[in-house]
Amino acid sequence: MLRAPAEYAPDMLVVFDVDLGHTDPQLVIPYGGRIRVDGPARRVTVTY
Repeated sequence: MLRAPAEYAPDMLVVFDVDLGHTDPQLVIPYGGRIRVDGPARRVTVTY
């Protein structure tokens, strides 16, 4: 998974191992919710 972004879009931020969607435990984000990903801080913020 990480090979393609490294080759084709080296500045792209890749987020994985986050409990969103069809996982257990599950974090549900309603329509209109916003996610902010701060790569350098290694932080994901969800507001809705």
